[in-house]
Amino acid sequence: MNFLRNRKTFKNRPSDGDRGEYRKQLEMSCNILKLRKQKKISQAELAKKIGMKQIDIIKIEAGKQNFSISTLEKIAKAFGCELKISISE
Repeated sequence: MNFLRNRKTFKNRPSDGDRGEYRKQLEMSCNILKLRKQKKISQAELAKKIGMKQIDIIKIEAGKQNFSISTLEKIAKAFGCELKISISE
């Protein structure tokens, strides 16, 4: 979470109503970055493994690009992890 606190201003910042959703995306982006560093995989390597360009990984990790569940599944597989998504009340 320090990653989120240390971020500078974002381009196209969300409105107050969208901030909760945006925060969740940033948390996921931060988790992807942390896992990639733990696994000692470069952005270029990750991009190649999942069929994306390095610039897309850069944008995802910076919270500047939306990503699909399919992309998250590919990233989890590249890390040797399981993707778990839950909806709760």
